[in-house]
Amino acid sequence: MPEVLPGYIKITQAPSEYKTSRSTIMRRRDAARKNNDSAVYRNFILQTRDGDQVHEPSRQQVQQLTQEGKVPEWYVSRAWLAKEFDERVPDQHPTTEATSASSIDTAAELITQQYEERISDLKQQLKDMQEQYQTREDKLLDYAQADKQLFAKANENLTQVLALPGITEATKAQQVSTNQDTTLTVVDTTTKPQTVKQKPRPTSKTPAKPSPKKTNTTNKKEPDKSATNPRRRWFARKLFGTRKNA
Repeated sequence: MPEVLPGYIKITQAPSEYKTSRSTIMRRRDAARKNNDSAVYRNFILQTRDGDQVHEPSRQQVQQLTQEGKVPEWYVSRAWLAKEFDERVPDQHPTTEATSASSIDTAAELITQQYEERISDLKQQLKDMQEQYQTREDKLLDYAQADKQLFAKANENLTQVLALPGITEATKAQQVSTNQDTTLTVVDTTTKPQTVKQKPRPTSKTPAKPSPKKTNTTNKKEPDKSATNPRRRWFARKLFGTRKNA
């Protein structure tokens, strides 16, 4: 199968031909990009799905290509791999048992490499997302600072405008008119209201009814019942007659 890039191999395929792992190659690549080590970083090429090739791309370019859906893929120079790592040379006459053991070891190694590659990809994605969020947060802080400065500038301009002679005189005149209105209002509220005397309504005079005369019953003498009782009269005559004779 012809190579897509002559003299280059995908990073994912390099561990099958060289005694290294994908994570090791990626760490060497990231360190060269961070330290601006062009002697190492120029051995890596980024190729998109459309066939575009980017030599020594920056992290921002890689993120932009990923966001645009161009699915960039890394290639590494075979010459650099051969120089830095040893090639995997298969045995010329392997035995059946050795072949079985080698197949098992190879399968286990491939599975391990796949897990390592997956973990490395997830870590890289997480790192890229953290950088993106940090960039957005920095932009928001910059916007907030700019708004604060604009507000302070607008407040300063307003203060300068209010300090102009024409504005000052107009403000004083408005204050004088406001004070006059307040004085008039106070005078009006302090004046005593006039009281209107109402004429008494004519009342119809009706003659007072004479009060009944009270009879004085305290000095009234009760009739002597002894005079009307025959027995008492007889005893009286006897009593008084006896005394007279005596």
